[in-house]
Amino acid sequence: QPAHKRSPPSTFLLAAAAAGILAKERACISGAVGGCQAEVGTASAMAAAGLCAALGGTPQQVDEAAEIALEHSLGMTCDPVLGLVQVPCIERNTMGAAKALNAVSLVLRSPTTTRRAMMRYDDVLRVMKETGKDMSSRYRETAQGGLAADYEASLPPAKWEEVKAIMGIKRIQVGPRRTPRKAISYEEVIDLVRSVPPLDLCKC
Repeated sequence: QPAHKRSPPSTFLLAAAAAGILAKERACISGAVGGCQAEVGTASAMAAAGLCAALGGTPQQVDEAAEIALEHSLGMTCDPVLGLVQVPCIERNTMGAAKALNAVSLVLRSPTTTRRAMMRYDDVLRVMKETGKDMSSRYRETAQGGLAADYEASLPPAKWEEVKAIMGIKRIQVGPRRTPRKAISYEEVIDLVRSVPPLDLCKC
């Protein structure tokens, strides 16, 4: 797109934020609550909304782009291998980015005067919330089902340590300097959050 026709980055960020806030308030954005549809699906919808807005899409087109991206993520389970956000999470996010691009392309290349979207972003958010409720806990970030369970069941015991080293489990557990991290209780986290002064948005 020619430079003079490009929207500023703030347009992308505001539209993406709007899609994300709607998902958080009307459905969920946590894999532990709604499966991977809530994480990768929402991220894909945010990317689609942001890109569509940045390319000059109307509010209706932005809504439709987000709807398409999320619609085709419904039912996606969250089953991280070994409980780590690596496999299949990284690849799923790349596929989510591709969905966002395709959604924007479909919307912007369709005639705006002769067609009307059958579903809205709000509709898909409602369905995503209900799907998450119906989803077994084995498929909501517990690593007890899906790809995680299948991989662990097929992994010979002798290979466990090798796989752990490749996945970086020791590094994740004790940090890059091999020093144990302090375990923080829920109460300590709450106290820490309360100790942070509120942000004065008027000064931004």
